[in-house]
Amino acid sequence: ISLMKDQVDALKVLGIAAEFLNSSLSTRERNNVIDQVMQQRIKLLYISPERLAMDSTIQMLKTIPVMLMLETKENNRSITGFFWL
Repeated sequence: ISLMKDQVDALKVLGIAAEFLNSSLSTRERNNVIDQVMQQRIKLLYISPERLAMDSTIQMLKTIPVMLMLETKENNRSITGFFWL
């Protein structure tokens, strides 16, 4: 979770519209990220495995064009990133 935050913070410094969805976010923060995704203002979204397993997340991703999906491992846990161009 901290790696996701660090990566998003670094991308934002570079001017890239990036966010993450994981269990560290409050309801308000999570809803804000989802709103940004639905408005297609996010170019890169990291999603934790537990969040990706949720039906609501899958339904959200089905409604927007995903250009690239990347999955990587952090301490034997998957991290999934979605990119929009």
